[in-house]
Amino acid sequence: MPNRLLNELKRFLAGTTERTLQTAVVVIVVIATLLWGLKKIIDTTHIGTVTQSTTISSPTSINSIKDIGEWEFLTINNEELVDTVRRGLIGSSELIRIYYGTLRLGINLNDTISGWLNAHGDTIDVVMPRIKLLDTDFIDEARTEAFYETGKWSPEEMNSLYKVAKKKMIDRCMTKENIEIAQENAKAQMYNLLNGLGYNTINIQ
Repeated sequence: MPNRLLNELKRFLAGTTERTLQTAVVVIVVIATLLWGLKKIIDTTHIGTVTQSTTISSPTSINSIKDIGEWEFLTINNEELVDTVRRGLIGSSELIRIYYGTLRLGINLNDTISGWLNAHGDTIDVVMPRIKLLDTDFIDEARTEAFYETGKWSPEEMNSLYKVAKKKMIDRCMTKENIEIAQENAKAQMYNLLNGLGYNTINIQ
């Protein structure tokens, strides 16, 4: 196409005056420059598609999840009022105490079974351990208050009352509903963790 354009211009210039010829030469130079610039743009422009790649973590990285150890998914603050009465020959004594506790429900990844993580491609299957009470010493004894007290009480009697309060807190907080809430939280957090490591299909039990 450039050769054809130049031939047409030559025929046009054959019948022009000298001044017109000078103008035409300038036009030719401008057109040639534009054609050269257009060719450079076409040669250097590449149109392609952008693809997203997902990096899947190595088996070593996956196995290191177990190093998390205890993983908390639900925290419950509880208080219990517990009382006891001791009857004697010359009267009775009564003790009422208020206990405060913080129960943490979660899993311990050291309880996992062999093959609890099974990765294949961008899919991973997970078998998580059961929800349990992570800390059995959940009563804050420093906050324990004597609501009402008459008579003298031995350390053994105080400890007995402590055990009653502890059992009541466990019965009140380790309910089916609370365990299910902790399980759902566990699934959501495990999904987010593994999805962040590059897995798109995550099956959690």
